Amino acid sequence: MATADENAMWEGLDTKFVWYDTAQAKKRFFLGTDDLLELHAAKGRGGFGCRPRTYYRENDLKAAAILKHTEEGYKKKKAAREKREAKKRAREEEAEEASKRLKVSDDGATNAAEENVAPVDPAVLKACVANRKLLLRQARKTIGSLKFVGHCKKWRIEVPNYTPELFAAMVLRPSDPELKTIVKRGAFHSIDVPAAEFFGLSSGQEINGTGGRYGSGSQVRMDDVVTARFKPSDGSLSVGGEAFC
Repeated sequence: MATADENAMWEGLDTKFVWYDTAQAKKRFFLGTDDLLELHAAKGRGGFGCRPRTYYRENDLKAAAILKHTEEGYKKKKAAREKREAKKRAREEEAEEASKRLKVSDDGATNAAEENVAPVDPAVLKACVANRKLLLRQARKTIGSLKFVGHCKKWRIEVPNYTPELFAAMVLRPSDPELKTIVKRGAFHSIDVPAAEFFGLSSGQEINGTGGRYGSGSQVRMDDVVTARFKPSDGSLSVGGEAFC
């Protein structure tokens, strides 16, 4: 992973300062769009097909955060965030331990042969096959209809009426119906899965879009990995990622 200095050099920024892009600045310093308007900003170089990002200096952001929240208020917000992040790390460690117990392999599949786990309901596996086909059609249509400005664009679809057992099977962990190996972030259990396997295709198979003007959707390619999220409170599943043109 690149260091902050290496990122600054790559973006053509002054390495005497620590820089944060707009999204990082808002999140890390609890600021809004209006709060950034008065701050010194620098444009990065940007990558191929991507718009250059706007960056802000750390000392300016900290000063703006204190001005907005007061020094005591800013400290309280930081402490609350650190507490949330500690809980998140604990959940991740619990999921990792559960994965070891269920012997999760590199491709995400689980082997519960040595565990006292009930066999997977055949009805769940049957529903899984049917849902993969439906979601694949919907995902291909979604990415095929994207309007591109740069080289890549994010996409997401959402469907209702899922159960924890069905979600576990969809993300290649049918032996984990309680989702112990999948970290819960806020209201969602979230996990990255190889796109081809998630949609029931051969490992590594490329997924292209459909539709579009004059069949242009077929020129859009889905990234190799998708993020699947399950919300237990309402049984919704969402899946998304990046597409490239």
